[in-house]
Amino acid sequence: MMNENLLRIIYKYIYLLIFYYLFTNSWLWFFAYNDSNVEVINKIMTVGTILTSILIPFLLFIDSRKIDIPTIYLILILVSSFIYPLMGVVLFSLIFISHKHQ
Repeated sequence: MMNENLLRIIYKYIYLLIFYYLFTNSWLWFFAYNDSNVEVINKIMTVGTILTSILIPFLLFIDSRKIDIPTIYLILILVSSFIYPLMGVVLFSLIFISHKHQ
């Protein structure tokens, strides 16, 4: 039961992180190098980074309120996920597991 709930929650973050790393990787290797391509690709990468950097902490906040995580852990999760999204998801899953075992 607990593993199914955790996996259901984590799947959406896995999809978002795949999206995040696709849009933050350097696409310049795949296109011919000229200034117009570089500007467009940098805009796409910037928009993808900003959207996922806002969306992942927001979704983590909603999911952590559903399982009633203490506030100090919630702050730790949100700050770490805003800086590095994968770290926030890992911390959320670890705190979720430890909170359910208590």
